[in-house]
Amino acid sequence: MGPAGIFGNLANSDHEAAEEGVRLHGALIAAELTALGINVDCAPVLDLDLPGADAIISDRAFGEDPLLVAHLGRILADALRAGGCLPVMKHIPGHGRARVDSHRELPVVTSPAAELEQNDFLPFRKNRDLPLAMTAHIVYKAFDERPATLSPRVIEDVIRGHIGFRGLLLSDDLAMRALSGPMAERVVAAQEAGIDILLHCDGSFEDMREISIAISGLSEKIKAKLEKLLSGLKPTIAPDREALRAEYDAFLAQYG
Repeated sequence: MGPAGIFGNLANSDHEAAEEGVRLHGALIAAELTALGINVDCAPVLDLDLPGADAIISDRAFGEDPLLVAHLGRILADALRAGGCLPVMKHIPGHGRARVDSHRELPVVTSPAAELEQNDFLPFRKNRDLPLAMTAHIVYKAFDERPATLSPRVIEDVIRGHIGFRGLLLSDDLAMRALSGPMAERVVAAQEAGIDILLHCDGSFEDMREISIAISGLSEKIKAKLEKLLSGLKPTIAPDREALRAEYDAFLAQYG
């Protein structure tokens, strides 16, 4: 499937076609995932594709314009939900200024708060009613010396405050090298900062053992919220995956 940047570029010349492409993109992703029994997708990416940033985001983003990113991200999220998948917007409050890859080292963003609020944070604020969001392992010097995932201030003042997000907050993978220290310390710090669901993705058995000792798992409150979200997931129509794939391929052949 094509990257988000295809649709952002297309929007400059044919906005309606870009919107339709994003709808098809989301519908096909949802159809493919639900066929495998998967009902959550870590999309849309609401980061900005900014000059000078590390290529880790690049055309995973819809583009540089915050309003366009917000708009196309909403269409993708709606298409996923209509197809039976919960969307997870990421990487809140914004990964677009990172000059290094957070999989490998810790990015530090020094831009002023006002600039971040007017640009990077805007797509998330416009989509703050979405059910799930994933944090960025990034230091925003205007707010804290700790990366957002581990920062009570960023989570409370920026994500819950300025952006106004009230849904379930997921961490990015806690095994990424942007974070340091023993895994037990990472998970406790993230949970205490305000993360609802902690993700550990590298498959390390030793790390999983540390995590199981350090924390007790999801609270009953978080479980109830997640179960409520999942129980409301029903595709509006049974998808014809072959027809969707053919339509999507035809779209990419014309515009991709």
